[in-house]
Amino acid sequence: MRFPVLLLTLVPLGSAALLRIPGTTVNVVSREIDCASYGSYEPYTGPCETTNCGVSGKNCLDEGSSSCVGFPNVKCPFKGCSCSNF
Repeated sequence: MRFPVLLLTLVPLGSAALLRIPGTTVNVVSREIDCASYGSYEPYTGPCETTNCGVSGKNCLDEGSSSCVGFPNVKCPFKGCSCSNF
């Protein structure tokens, strides 16, 4: 029976409570992003593209990554960009 195991690996962990998997507890809390928690910094305005990522201009595809993402949080001004598979 491999199908149920595969199905569970495709379901986001946050959905575990909806599936009522025995032995799991998911504490769902709505959180507001507090950008002040990242401290004071000059917002990054450089490139943040898959083929031109960050200050060094990395090609994320050459690095084995699928995209370029801003950090620390997509809802706050970026400190920089980095290659990622997420």
